[in-house]
Amino acid sequence: MLIDHLNLNHFRIFECVYRLRSMTHAAGELHMTQSGVSQHVKSLEDMLGVRLFDRIKQRLLPTAQADLLARSCARGLGEIEQALNQLKGGDKELTGTVSIGMPVEFGHNMVLPRISEFSHKHPGIRFKFTLGLAQSISELLLDGELDFAFVDNFKLDRRIR
Repeated sequence: MLIDHLNLNHFRIFECVYRLRSMTHAAGELHMTQSGVSQHVKSLEDMLGVRLFDRIKQRLLPTAQADLLARSCARGLGEIEQALNQLKGGDKELTGTVSIGMPVEFGHNMVLPRISEFSHKHPGIRFKFTLGLAQSISELLLDGELDFAFVDNFKLDRRIR
């Protein structure tokens, strides 16, 4: 069988590269070197006999074969993760709602893209966002209506440390 020549790392590394569209970013997330990630992807491509990514102007573009494999990897790796969590004493998936306050531009440009990535890893968590000026965000934080907030110190309430 073809799978006898592969290991779980091939699929985990491929899934990460596919999701992030970057060998460098995948290396950071996986705590590997960029060349190590690249070698794993190349090895997987060689074993499968298909090209998974087109490399155009230092960008990775997934092929149709990569799209097919990525769907299976995401589903399979997710199921393995659930089984392992159950074996270790129950599913410890994070759940709940987090209320976050932040300035509009900072929220849209910096926070929301990262929350999107986090949500893929922890689908049981819901977010409630409040976008506004530092003064209104500070008041909501002090009133206990926000779990945490991003504010600049321009009009930071002195009661907030």
